[in-house]
Amino acid sequence: MHPLLAFVAMFGGVIAFGLIGLLIGPLVTSGLVTVLRIYARDLGPHAEENDKAAPIKPKPSGALVEVQKLQH
Repeated sequence: MHPLLAFVAMFGGVIAFGLIGLLIGPLVTSGLVTVLRIYARDLGPHAEENDKAAPIKPKPSGALVEVQKLQH
């Protein structure tokens, strides 16, 4: 999070919550920034482009690996 945004969040927190807002303001702001970044990555207008760029291949694990070893 940009330091200026954290600084402004501290003042907003103090206005909204009093002295404890020095901690709550930046926490709420960082949570909001995180939610917005997740939205932009997963559901935003370029989400399909991000999915095509790095396909995720599932890796077999556990019993499936053992069955595959027995078949070979």
